[in-house]
Amino acid sequence: MLLMFNVDNITNEQVPFVIEKLMKKGAKNVHVIPSITKKGRQEHIFLVDLPKANVESVSNEIVRETGTIGIRILKEDHISYNYEFKKVKVELDSKKYDLKVKLIFNKNQEFLALKAEYEDIRLIANQSDIYSFNELKTIVESEVTKKIINQNIKVNLEI
Repeated sequence: MLLMFNVDNITNEQVPFVIEKLMKKGAKNVHVIPSITKKGRQEHIFLVDLPKANVESVSNEIVRETGTIGIRILKEDHISYNYEFKKVKVELDSKKYDLKVKLIFNKNQEFLALKAEYEDIRLIANQSDIYSFNELKTIVESEVTKKIINQNIKVNLEI
């Protein structure tokens, strides 16, 4: 299920608090979009993804925390993909790290994509002065993808 509501009476500092409360009440994901309404008022549009069983508890929390007087229930279809987490070993500057990657598959269990887990990349990037977060994420995802699709891809750069 997807709930949508907007509020123009909370500060930017309150938004993360509301997100945290909704997640604790059973939301799977919360997105907040800043916007401008009539008369130039700032507002936040919230999109809350949640299981149907959690609609009442999450809706009550929305009203309690934001004072909104209405919540839209958006009817949507959702295409979900199978995924699994794998642990990979990364060696960087003579240090070894365990890092999780999420492997994403289609309905026939064919590999489609992967994502390195944010917290693991962040930890390694903070402990290293060699690579930025973006560089490390790109390198790890590229190397793991090459191993999974079992292709020896070579790129020659002329600089």
